[in-house]
Amino acid sequence: MNNNIFHMVKVAEQYSKEYDQIMEQLMESVPNPEDLLNVTSHLEIPYMPIPTIEIPEIDFPTIDIPPVEIDVDRIEQITNDNSKHGWTLTQEMNLVDYLKNDLIEASTEQKDQHFLSYYTKEEGMHYNAMKDTIMETIEPHWKDTLGDAFYCIENHRFKPIIPALFSIIEGELASLFQTHKMSGPIIDFLNEKASNETEEFEKIALYSLLHSLKKQVFTYDKFSEERHTLINRHRVLHGRDDPSHWTQTDAYRLLTVLSTIQFTKTTFE
Repeated sequence: MNNNIFHMVKVAEQYSKEYDQIMEQLMESVPNPEDLLNVTSHLEIPYMPIPTIEIPEIDFPTIDIPPVEIDVDRIEQITNDNSKHGWTLTQEMNLVDYLKNDLIEASTEQKDQHFLSYYTKEEGMHYNAMKDTIMETIEPHWKDTLGDAFYCIENHRFKPIIPALFSIIEGELASLFQTHKMSGPIIDFLNEKASNETEEFEKIALYSLLHSLKKQVFTYDKFSEERHTLINRHRVLHGRDDPSHWTQTDAYRLLTVLSTIQFTKTTFE
């Protein structure tokens, strides 16, 4: 290959010298620059053959990548535990953040702090992504109400929107499943859909939504018994809860459920 390159350089030098000699003769014989342009426009540039350079083949070593083992039991444990506290997996959320080992059997306060920090860090980047997703796919008749809810959240007025978010969630579920019924039929249908889902991310999201609907935040709660730490849909919508307990965390908790419902719409298409 080095000989070919050397030959190319020699040929180029040769034709360059010949071209310089021709131009020097023309400059001497044609004193007018305009006449020179007319003459040089008819000149033929000599052809310079370029030798073929053979590039040797490179044998790259074969790298054996071991298969990644997925701990299904661990994923199920974290998903069930997160969603039990009302934190579902949304399409904007990174699986790594949702399935952190630190969240296994973490307390309600610890989980709330983790997810609240996730949505409020970096000037609310993840919150804004979730907001955009919800507003793009929500049923049209909810957009004004939801717009007011986001306005309240961004102005740190969380209590007025809690009942509204519960109502929107129920409305979106009814629209998603095309039913006037709640609870049992929807949970049965969602369970079947999650069982048949083949994509891992979608399966986790569906199961997180399913589990959240069956646990404390959305399940039936007896008014005669003491209030649980977690907010409860049954108490809120029947006027049996104390709004002084409603927080910023509860607003984000309900928004994640609403966002997961929007993602579920795409899996049903």
